[in-house]
Amino acid sequence: MPARNLTGDGRAVSPVIGAVLMVAITVILAALIGTFVLGLSDSAEETPQASFSLEPYDDDADNDPDAVVITHESGDRFPAGTVTVRAAGDTFSWGSAVSAGDSFVVADSGGATGISSDGTLSSTDVSGETFRVIYTSSGGDQTTVLATYEVPS
Repeated sequence: MPARNLTGDGRAVSPVIGAVLMVAITVILAALIGTFVLGLSDSAEETPQASFSLEPYDDDADNDPDAVVITHESGDRFPAGTVTVRAAGDTFSWGSAVSAGDSFVVADSGGATGISSDGTLSSTDVSGETFRVIYTSSGGDQTTVLATYEVPS
């Protein structure tokens, strides 16, 4: 049996590695270009940035908060119907477009949380309730909690 030469010069290895690298680079570039051409990079909607303040409101002298005043302090403007408030298992839509400086009052009326748009509030206590301001994308496929507030007991 003839002895094989295992100490060859290895010249065939470099072209094979070069070809594999060229194919890999071509595939990666094709994937990147295809993503931008087809617009797949724009399909994920960016989460808006905003700051909300939530404060208890007491319209009588019983020292128990009767409502929560939610104010959009700063940040992005939201289209109508994309911002909701969840409290006590109920969800309420902030019906109009929401811009910095806008306020929203959520009050508890007889055990069911309700919205007071005219400034008249019930005297029912909202102590211990957790209020969440939630953004829902226009397609409805993405939700983000923008602010959370638990009313002190």
